[in-house]
Amino acid sequence: MESTFRQDSRDPGTTPAAVHPWVAELAASTDLSGARVLVPLRGGSADLLYLAEHAAEVIGVASTPRAVAEVFDSAGLTPAVTDGVHRAGNVTVWCRDLLDLGAADLGPVDLVHDRAALTALTDAPRDRYAAHLTSLCAPGTRYFLTTLEYRPTAPEPPFSVGADQVHGHFAEAFSIDHAHAEPRPEHRLMTEFGLDYLVEHGFLMTRR
Repeated sequence: MESTFRQDSRDPGTTPAAVHPWVAELAASTDLSGARVLVPLRGGSADLLYLAEHAAEVIGVASTPRAVAEVFDSAGLTPAVTDGVHRAGNVTVWCRDLLDLGAADLGPVDLVHDRAALTALTDAPRDRYAAHLTSLCAPGTRYFLTTLEYRPTAPEPPFSVGADQVHGHFAEAFSIDHAHAEPRPEHRLMTEFGLDYLVEHGFLMTRR
């Protein structure tokens, strides 16, 4: 199925700087042409719009009107709005708490892209979030998760989430491929939090 969202002024083969390179790699290596992609929005609007160029449909969920508006404003789109659901082309963004939306609301999901959503939560909310995301994924659904792991840990987001924690949340229901583990000595948090080290992790998980 053809995606209905395009940024026609972009040169073919180029990737905007704000798009995470692992997302570009995923889109290049995976046939998303018929896929419905769920993006829990936490600073991921550029990724969402990039995925919309490759997927059949992209569904975002943001808890504030400002976050929703930023998605469409950045693409120069004016969405139609019905009951807090914003739609333009093959992009749909719900202005709701993700935990209030079930599979019946969002429909089938082929891929979840989670960049900075899991790491925005403390332990107890993270447990609920992981369980809820698991409930939205049918067998075969893929889940691309990006986390940051660092020391010393900080009392504010983004929180440190390493491989052991990811396995604790998801290993019972997902097969987990630890696809990336890259030190980021240049990351802004190294200075802001006074860190000893920071590693960015990428996990490609498949619902069993």
